[in-house]
Amino acid sequence: MWFNLAAAKGDFDSVKEREIVTARMTPHQLTQAQEMAQRCAASSYKRCDEPTQVANIPPQRNAERPNQPPPIQETTKPQKSSGTGFFVSSDGYLITNAHVVDSCETLRAIDDARNQFLVQVVRVSKSDDLALLKANAKRNSVAVFRDSTRINQGETVVVYGYPLSGLLASAGNVSTGLVTALAGLRDDVRQMQISAPVQPGNSGGPLVDTKGAVIGVVVAKLNAIAIARITSDIPQNINFAIKASIATNLLDASSVKYRRDAMQQEQSVEMLTQQMKEYTVKIECN
Repeated sequence: MWFNLAAAKGDFDSVKEREIVTARMTPHQLTQAQEMAQRCAASSYKRCDEPTQVANIPPQRNAERPNQPPPIQETTKPQKSSGTGFFVSSDGYLITNAHVVDSCETLRAIDDARNQFLVQVVRVSKSDDLALLKANAKRNSVAVFRDSTRINQGETVVVYGYPLSGLLASAGNVSTGLVTALAGLRDDVRQMQISAPVQPGNSGGPLVDTKGAVIGVVVAKLNAIAIARITSDIPQNINFAIKASIATNLLDASSVKYRRDAMQQEQSVEMLTQQMKEYTVKIECN
């Protein structure tokens, strides 16, 4: 709560500390912290008491066992449960992560214009952590996949999504980075490592190149707190995305038509952001 209040007043150090703390908090705790900060600020700092019910912070698994695989923290859903998805066809098909829609009774897609659509799960690949959804709406703007499956180490990438729902801006967030490695954790060739910052809620969002073509689907980030306990050093911007070829395999297997264009002209991050806004949505799970 206190980091939230200080960060709102522009304290840069508090922003960094808040990121470290929120990585260890459960969705329930994130909601409590936001509500406490709002109540405290609204009362001119007179009502800054603890919540009536305090949820426990779960232990970090594998933190004391360096021989175990390095833990990753899925960029999962704060608050009631949310992630990111993106439209891949004008018929209303979307891609997101399987863990975003796991155990959901109802699903909604919400775009930056606050339009809402009910969505249903069409197909899930838990092994690849991908899910195909279908919205009850037509879409004019859809993602375009790169014509070539080749990915280059060091190329610039852009991420758009809805991280830390309820804490950050309700509209989408954009971040940029590089493809830092051509494989994921433990040399998983289905994934790539990226330096573009992502947070809980970015799961299932598009990763595009400088021409606006999708080359990946954001899936996870390294658990910095757990790694710091093992190495005494905090890893920075070690995140992962599923390669677009894995996503298009799912679309092909489901007979979903999608766009795969050879785009020639590079674009500014501002232009790419405007494009991604048109086909990226927040996925809410209830």
